[in-house]
Amino acid sequence: MAKNEQEEAYEKLMSAHLARTIDFVKFGETKNGALLAFCSVWIVACINILSNSRALPPLAGALLPLAILLFLAAALTAITAFLPQITTADAVPGAAEAQRNLLFFGDIARMDAARFEALARERYTPASGHFTTGAYLHDIATQIVANSAIAMRKYVLFRRAARIAMTAIFLVAFPYLVDACLRMGR
Repeated sequence: MAKNEQEEAYEKLMSAHLARTIDFVKFGETKNGALLAFCSVWIVACINILSNSRALPPLAGALLPLAILLFLAAALTAITAFLPQITTADAVPGAAEAQRNLLFFGDIARMDAARFEALARERYTPASGHFTTGAYLHDIATQIVANSAIAMRKYVLFRRAARIAMTAIFLVAFPYLVDACLRMGR
């Protein structure tokens, strides 16, 4: 395999890996969005149960307001996952602000079009006989790391929010389960 073909194969591999990490970010967004909607519905449902004139099982009057607070905490945690990482330095701890990544929207947005074009030509125009440049491959690698960090943050926040929501579900269900067990024992 010629050097140029090796570079092309490596660039394709890195681009495919970047596409996968972007998919992980999208999936993390979707999971947090679904959990936010789930918590919102449960908040409204709990408020409706509390405002209903029907008698509540023992403990429900005390546990449902606590469940509402937990669903609210879970929803706010899920919302936190939507806060954007707008520079490479935001997404990758220790990334130098001075070294802008010409593939990252936040870094590109800080330049005018002429500056971006000049930097892109300088960094990404391959030498004769080469498929790509080391700078381009470096920027792809940095993007993979940045998007991986963003995805990881979204999944960590999702897991935290899901655990809070599961606790809230238990608090909603507990008084009704106890009430059902007591009725069965009669």
